[in-house]
Amino acid sequence: MDIFFEVISYIAGISLAISAVPQIIVIIKERSVRGVSLFTMLLLMIGNYAWLAYGIYHHIISMIVFDSISGTLFLIVSLLKIIDNIKQTKNKQIAS
Repeated sequence: MDIFFEVISYIAGISLAISAVPQIIVIIKERSVRGVSLFTMLLLMIGNYAWLAYGIYHHIISMIVFDSISGTLFLIVSLLKIIDNIKQTKNKQIAS
């Protein structure tokens, strides 16, 4: 692969891998996932894992590494949102 495109692939990979970090920081600071869209997080996670499968199939190490990281971060945010939704549902049932 041409060095230019190799560098571009690493820039893209790093950018995507850390794209969930600001959202995670806000979740930690606010101790809340109420502003997070579960649908968006799930779409991002599915897209990342699809690219991961592509990277594995074509033996593209940078894609494997970065999509594993970003997919896992989106998975964490999604799980936090799902857990929060379950807690809210239980609290509403108790209050009723």
